[in-house]
Amino acid sequence: MIGLPVIISETAYLTFESICDQVQDQLGEKALNDFKKNTIKTLELISESPFFYKQTALDPNVRQGLIKKNILCVL
Repeated sequence: MIGLPVIISETAYLTFESICDQVQDQLGEKALNDFKKNTIKTLELISESPFFYKQTALDPNVRQGLIKKNILCVL
């Protein structure tokens, strides 16, 4: 199934990179790889079923999904 396109802003990308750096520094390479896999999985799920995810107050077309406990990404 081909889902809707997911558009990631420059700010979101830079924030993601910063979170990745923190995860790697604090938890190691394995945790970083798991985080990246979970991120990709969540993006795919949002693409396929966007209405399953909560819309943001900023824009009803922007969805947010939980990537990992205590790490929330707004997409």
